[in-house]
Amino acid sequence: MKPTSHLVLGILLLLGASFWALVMLAVLTVPPVDDSSSVSSSAPLFAVCTAAFAVPAIISLYTYSTALRRLRDLEIVAVLLRSGPEIRLKDVAAHIGKSVEETDLLVSRAVSEGLARGFVDHDEKKFVAAAIGPIGPPRGPTTPIPATPGPPASTEMRFCRICGGRVEPVPGQAAYRCTRCGNLQAPEG
Repeated sequence: MKPTSHLVLGILLLLGASFWALVMLAVLTVPPVDDSSSVSSSAPLFAVCTAAFAVPAIISLYTYSTALRRLRDLEIVAVLLRSGPEIRLKDVAAHIGKSVEETDLLVSRAVSEGLARGFVDHDEKKFVAAAIGPIGPPRGPTTPIPATPGPPASTEMRFCRICGGRVEPVPGQAAYRCTRCGNLQAPEG
């Protein structure tokens, strides 16, 4: 699930828990109309309903906050990795407050998700960037390339307009004959 899905689910479950908590408080605080105790005996049922909504809401909101922290750490790692040609994992770990092993996993995840380009040199415990600069498709030349002047494009026919077969020029005429269907046709242009 996406982190926002956990947030929405947590909020909806909290609304359900709040509803059942208000029902339970209303049952406990409003005096009964008659002498029957059936209304006050349903308070434990409302408490169970409140807990049934509150516990998953808390778990869902905790999952959301954990995913948000992981995403924040991943973005910080990606920014650090793009900051220079190489950086030691120990420096990245100190910056985000994690161990070198956890940082190694975050660096690998940042590379696999395309947030940074490069590789981890495990012998020297450092990240080596493959390219410095913005990540994206390579840019074309910044100066225009002039066209070379040459003869105009030939208007020589090559294929028959009827059947698509090859055509050959007819000697002494400005026409072409199809080798497949024999159609005689004037040149294009």
